[in-house]
Amino acid sequence: MTLSRRRFLRGASGAALALPWLEKLAGGRAFAQAAVTRPTRLVVVAYPMGFIHDEWAPSAAGSAFTLPRITAPLEPFRRHLLIVSNADNKATQLNSQHAFGHPAKKESVLTGTLMRAAFGGDQANVMANVIADRAGSDQGGPNNESVCNYVGTRIRGGRPYASIDLAISGDDYDRNDTNSSFFFEGPVTPVKVQANPSRAFHQFFANVTTDQAALDAQRRARARKKSALDAVRASYVELRQGLNPQDRTRLEDHANRVRQLELDMARAACARPAGNYGTPSPTAPYLPFRNLSMMARANLMVPLLTNAMACDLAPVGRLEFIDQQGPNFGVPSVDAAQAAWRTAPNPSDWHGMVHGDASPVDGVRTRGTPNAPYLVDSYRFFVEKFVDVLSGLRSISEGPDGRTALDNSMVVLVSDYGNGDGHSSNKLGFVLGGNLGGARTNFHFDARGRDAGFYTSSAFGSSQVLNTIIRGFDLRVTPGGAPVGDFGLQGFSAGAGALPVFS
Repeated sequence: MTLSRRRFLRGASGAALALPWLEKLAGGRAFAQAAVTRPTRLVVVAYPMGFIHDEWAPSAAGSAFTLPRITAPLEPFRRHLLIVSNADNKATQLNSQHAFGHPAKKESVLTGTLMRAAFGGDQANVMANVIADRAGSDQGGPNNESVCNYVGTRIRGGRPYASIDLAISGDDYDRNDTNSSFFFEGPVTPVKVQANPSRAFHQFFANVTTDQAALDAQRRARARKKSALDAVRASYVELRQGLNPQDRTRLEDHANRVRQLELDMARAACARPAGNYGTPSPTAPYLPFRNLSMMARANLMVPLLTNAMACDLAPVGRLEFIDQQGPNFGVPSVDAAQAAWRTAPNPSDWHGMVHGDASPVDGVRTRGTPNAPYLVDSYRFFVEKFVDVLSGLRSISEGPDGRTALDNSMVVLVSDYGNGDGHSSNKLGFVLGGNLGGARTNFHFDARGRDAGFYTSSAFGSSQVLNTIIRGFDLRVTPGGAPVGDFGLQGFSAGAGALPVFS
């Protein structure tokens, strides 16, 4: 029996939308390979000061790896993860002013470029304008937007906010909105991140109902909704008869995309995150939030972030740990070590620990994990909070097929350094989790390349990681054109292309 495209659509009452081009309906003409499911949101977690490489990087490239102490908390999610190690920030290698120290590291890692002061000419973000070793070129702001901003402006749709921008401090005072060092709306324009839990809560959730009866009614209404695919199931069954394997795959992929559209239009009920956020006025000092550790603040901020994402308030969520000197972690081993260092005759703090300074207490250098388990604990804290974001998204249902908010999100963990004791932006590590738009998961990609040593230049850089993030969303240079592959410093060949992690 021959089934025409017109007959199928008439029987479906248009509910199934446009069919893909099938050989059965086109006289044998082939159709391009169906697209994979794409994420609908991007979440980025950023923290300062890098890590200890040997306790962060997986044991081997590929899928047969073990996770060392710092990244061990990722184990329950490994089938959702692409871990990238040893990615050099090649843009910063162009100017010796960016080679060491702190300036320009955070600003570069998600923008893929140098600071504006490193550019001459018309100061456009192109390789031809870069002036090598220009004095003072580590000042100002980066000459590009961050990758999360680039993605967000292209997938926003009708969401009420462009982004959810939160911060976690470890100071003994309350901060409100402050300039980000990682996230930028455009050249030299930092994103404002909100570090006060109460202000963030009331900004995004003040109008969200807490009426349980109303929430239950919303859930029952969603449960009664029939899938458009259910209404045309008989037509799909009929159409599948006699399809060749390629057409059958195309049709099934099309059905999955239609189902995903339905899920996007019928999200889980938007619920307030749990936690004691208080109800002070916008001008109040918010005293209940003074003297909180990063752990305590994260326990408030992470649910804000994950619930805002599941409520579909914005296409992008950002969470930044904003202190790098001596923050109160809320991790007993780390805080006890810092307390001892601070009261020594020559006091120091977590910043000194990270950079391998000799302990003012016992003279032992913190470089190397055997002498500094508390330093490992401090780095593992950031990984654990990233896991909390993954867990929070996975706990929120987004459809009748068992999909969760994590299945529709790409979630990224990033820091400004590789080895923290070297002040170096080379050998960076990234964790990409959730829906990666077709990139490999349960996989460790070692960016050094085959047979490359740790102290030699890596084959791949951090800009290629940014291009990989963009590739996961299938963003194109022009509609229907080539995939974006040169985010960051334009005309910089060492930063072009995505990582080879797509099948």
